[in-house]
Amino acid sequence: MVRKEVVIGTTKYKTQKECENHVRQQLAAVGITKSVRKRNPQMYDFLILLCQRHPRHLDKLKSVADFEVCETALQKNALALNIINHDGTITEISWRICVTGVAKSPHTKFASALRQSVDRQIQEYKESPSTNMNVCSLCSQSLRNKIPHIDHITHFEKLIRDFREINTFDTPDEYNKRPITYKTIFRPCDEWIGDLFYDYHAQHATLRVSCADCNLTRTKYK
Repeated sequence: MVRKEVVIGTTKYKTQKECENHVRQQLAAVGITKSVRKRNPQMYDFLILLCQRHPRHLDKLKSVADFEVCETALQKNALALNIINHDGTITEISWRICVTGVAKSPHTKFASALRQSVDRQIQEYKESPSTNMNVCSLCSQSLRNKIPHIDHITHFEKLIRDFREINTFDTPDEYNKRPITYKTIFRPCDEWIGDLFYDYHAQHATLRVSCADCNLTRTKYK
């Protein structure tokens, strides 16, 4: 695998991972703030350069006045970055996409929207009295004081492929995002796809509780 060098201003990082770690450390050093520009002007300049790597930077940065650093809504102790525009509105931007410089693929967006369409089923599984959220179903490791992962026994990617084989439609080009979490969701005109997948998922998906290690190191579906 070829290591991709990342250049931000005059700073060079040997790999994207090195750059990602540095950005994460810099955000942690600044801390949660409504104004990076006031708290650390040098960090503001760095973030401008970083965000110029985003595939949609011309649109994202067209009205930039400042940045805010905030907690993510989905991951404990993780920090997110938002753009504060001149009119006080907020534009979400993924600093990880800025690091890679690569936008999410159409399939990735589609898969993310499908995941959001079955979120209620995932929540119901978590809250079911029959679900043991304290033990990994794969390695039997205790999950007390840890964040359990909800895993699909049949790979989610396979569920998507099988779903597409029995349903013919064009993959949407555009999506909306949920407030706060910024998760990709279908636009109202495409919500019927999510509804269709909701029923398919209810019939064909089997869920299980796993630890982070078992879930994240699982062999990818080919």
